[in-house]
Amino acid sequence: MAPRSPKDVGAALEKPAFDAGVRVLIVDDMKTNRMVLRVAFKKHFGKAWTVVEREQAFDGVEAVASARAAGAPFAIVVMDEITSDDPTQMRGSEAIAQIKAGDEAAIAAGQLALPTVRISCTGNAADPEVAQAILQCGAHTTWSKPFPSFTNGDLQREVASLLRTFRMGEGLVGDVSVQGQ
Repeated sequence: MAPRSPKDVGAALEKPAFDAGVRVLIVDDMKTNRMVLRVAFKKHFGKAWTVVEREQAFDGVEAVASARAAGAPFAIVVMDEITSDDPTQMRGSEAIAQIKAGDEAAIAAGQLALPTVRISCTGNAADPEVAQAILQCGAHTTWSKPFPSFTNGDLQREVASLLRTFRMGEGLVGDVSVQGQ
């Protein structure tokens, strides 16, 4: 492999540019996880991003449905797989399946133009069987914990790729550009 040039190293540090006003829902029972993602989305992405937090999966489903009905749908939902120690409570994968079904119904009815980007988070994402099962429920990707780093741009690049893929044409992500600190 050839040595990396300074230009290659600089390209690795590039972060995507995001538009203002993107709406994000974070669902996780751990306050610290919600705080880390809230700070990342509000300070290291576009200006004036709205971040809403919920602790339980069923509350996340309700928040998505309410936002959609109010005409202010979320562009991104980050959903923890296990939001309760109680095994009878809804899992994140079930919530994602319900959000996907709601998106599909709203799109078919002309009430929603594009699907919500659905991201699952689990400490077991490295297990291929767990990750595959979550993806089959309708998640667009699965993140391990700890989350991709926002300090080196990994989180921004991953989110930009998801937005470009699943919300293409909405103009939420500009061309890749070098961002300031």
